[in-house]
Amino acid sequence: MSQLADKAKSVVRDLDPSNDLTFLRVRSKKHEIMVAPDKDFILIVIQNPTD
Repeated sequence: MSQLADKAKSVVRDLDPSNDLTFLRVRSKKHEIMVAPDKDFILIVIQNPTD
């Protein structure tokens, strides 16, 4: 998950150097994954999405 957050941060920086990634949300039919990267840790939440 750390590599995904790092890659997403890089993409955001490439699009706008003054911006930084604060939250990443990925949703599929089975799961929803929310990632909040910070300087000292990465908060990851995995849940079942509701309709």
